[in-house]
Amino acid sequence: MTNRTSAPSTALFRTLSALARWQPALVADLPAAAVEVVRFLGDLLPQWELVLALQTEDGWHAFGEAAAHAPMPDAPTDNGIGWQRATFPDGLLLLHTDGKPLKDDALDALVAQVEQCLARMVAAPRVALAVPAATDDDANVQMLLGQIAEQMTYLLDTDRVGMQLLNETCDRIDAPVIFNRATGRLARRVVGYSVGDMDVVDAVLRTGETFFSDDAMNDPRVVTSRPTFAAQGFRSVMMLPLEVGERIIGLIGIASINRVVPWTSGAIEMAHLLTRQAAAAIGNTQLLEQVQRQRKEVALLQQTNATLYGGLSLRETLNAILDGVSAVVPYDAAEMALYDAERGVLIGEIDRGALITTPLKQRIYKIGDTMSGRVVADRKPVRVGNLAAQGTISSTAALAYTVQSYLGVPLVVGDELVGTLELAAIKPDAFSAADERLLMLIAAQ
Repeated sequence: MTNRTSAPSTALFRTLSALARWQPALVADLPAAAVEVVRFLGDLLPQWELVLALQTEDGWHAFGEAAAHAPMPDAPTDNGIGWQRATFPDGLLLLHTDGKPLKDDALDALVAQVEQCLARMVAAPRVALAVPAATDDDANVQMLLGQIAEQMTYLLDTDRVGMQLLNETCDRIDAPVIFNRATGRLARRVVGYSVGDMDVVDAVLRTGETFFSDDAMNDPRVVTSRPTFAAQGFRSVMMLPLEVGERIIGLIGIASINRVVPWTSGAIEMAHLLTRQAAAAIGNTQLLEQVQRQRKEVALLQQTNATLYGGLSLRETLNAILDGVSAVVPYDAAEMALYDAERGVLIGEIDRGALITTPLKQRIYKIGDTMSGRVVADRKPVRVGNLAAQGTISSTAALAYTVQSYLGVPLVVGDELVGTLELAAIKPDAFSAADERLLMLIAAQ
């Protein structure tokens, strides 16, 4: 008896949670939406019987195993004892559980979720993002972020929208892409920020729940984020998580500038719809970027192998390697140095980039000194995402103080150290674990 009594509430809880998380496909009209909702509910509640009926211009349409699909002049009725009935503006739901009937408030909650799903599926095409489909030849997440930010600003009739993606370790926001309606321009910040520095951002990314405030400057939930909000002039703020499958990959920040604009239920719902579309587009483009990268990596490794055995001079060989690396791993400066075993030092052999300030002939690095010396001393990769935070001004004696990211790998043939391959960039967190693995593959050839 206990199991039969608790079964509906347990099943209902799972169903309500699933409906809230569901990201249904976009459809053209309510009947098409009803078909998808009934199918989804049927998978969640295989032991329950349900009929979803909608009132349209040509009569009532019922959807479900126990329903007549042809238009009917009147609303369908239940099929006997144990059936429950709940109505909403566009139709009604008939339900027969496999145990104790649902309480009225539980049934109302289910109908409300069903109604929201129907509204999302039908309303979405009217507020769809006009994002061109990417291919594995032209996928570009940064360009996509700019397109989404601009469109959402106008669709939501707000002042500013920022697209913010997490880095690979999920502890920092990479350089945000922001559209400002007042200027009509996109801004791509070079430097991101630590998630822990912004309480609102941290809460959204940690819980996956949307944050919205009509007046963030007077909201007690906003503490560590307040100085940033104040500096930017934020008043009405909404932040929504970007979810791809079960992963949160970042968030969208929406704000009014120097004015309070209360969020309506319609604006919040539209923001959720657009965010789901944006997350799907970003996730797809990220996958296509990975395909691009894999192709480039294979081509680079093949090119490097051919270069090493192509009869070129040492300088020509090193130049060709740096050319190939730049096509896959963007950098602002690069250097390859050779190890002088007799003297126990590294000697700069070839370099690239305007950030390098010391003449090549003057570059001699002692083992253990600078980042170059660390690579040699440890004979393993060194990757640093924020040199300034570590109190290191430059990665090597040759690089200007503006460098923030560093990646260096040892060049080893057998057990013999040959030299180093090093990259540097102005922005923090410029190099990923995938970049490190690629350079190690090159170094091993």
